[in-house]
Amino acid sequence: MKATQLEKCFYGSNVRIIERSKECDIYKRENEDGNYLLTSYHVMDGIDLVYNEVHMEQISLDLEPPKGYFEINHCNEGRMECPYKNGDFLYFAKNDLAINWKDGKCMESTFPVGHFHGVSICIEVKKAQHEIDEFFGEGTMDLEAFCNRFCSESSFWVMRSNEMIEHLFAELYRIPDGIRLHYYKIKVLEILLYLSSFEEPPQEQREYYSREQVQKIKKIKAFIVEDLEQSYTLEQLADIHGMALTSMKRCFKGVYGTTIHSYVTEQRMQKAAKLLRSTDYNILEIANAVGYENGSKFAAAFRRSYGVSPKAYRLL
Repeated sequence: MKATQLEKCFYGSNVRIIERSKECDIYKRENEDGNYLLTSYHVMDGIDLVYNEVHMEQISLDLEPPKGYFEINHCNEGRMECPYKNGDFLYFAKNDLAINWKDGKCMESTFPVGHFHGVSICIEVKKAQHEIDEFFGEGTMDLEAFCNRFCSESSFWVMRSNEMIEHLFAELYRIPDGIRLHYYKIKVLEILLYLSSFEEPPQEQREYYSREQVQKIKKIKAFIVEDLEQSYTLEQLADIHGMALTSMKRCFKGVYGTTIHSYVTEQRMQKAAKLLRSTDYNILEIANAVGYENGSKFAAAFRRSYGVSPKAYRLL
């Protein structure tokens, strides 16, 4: 099955159709870095609900999307990088909500931790407006004005996680198959109605990072991952990369959602698990390969991450 031109504009010219059915369309993109699976449900005329499962660090679009579409996005897991016109970056994380015009101003999406799971409500304004008018009454909700209200200063707007966002979107991840399509319609209308109640977008404290800061943090991350056998103090990392210690710690957590220490430990345990599965190295050799001189300390750290000892993990 071949993708339509519109599908290529939204998902990239190399997108593949995995399945087409009355209920949904399933798309896939993949390369040597990973894959991206999208499951799209047609909720009503001009409105689709799309589940995104990303297992790669970057997705690029090579065709400009048509005008008149916007998205409401929710993050269930992972992180996404949001660049602003002035060169600053904001990070979209678990239970955050974002609204953006699909206007071709951002042709790349970056996922710093290498995965992202979430849902998008994709709206074609002209078609969807007829559905909204029929349901709520003409003049009740202007979809174009709705999106412009949130995206007046940039191509997108982000609302940080709160109880209401979590309530609105949580059920979308656990809907029984038998009522799925009807339930999607109700939820989409509920979300639109809730967001339309804001006369002005809520003002929130957000943490922005400059392009220079983000580039340095990504270099630090690559530097760490390149040789997990080597250990560095935070002071050494800051000095090597020319950053103030406090700024480095704050920015690293902002980009990757965790502390440098936790990130290094996670990367070491992932590499250790891979070595346990794919090599005959003994436990101490694997411990040394991921920066631990002491086998007992390595075993304790591995158990905290995987719930079993390295020896038991190898036997699974």
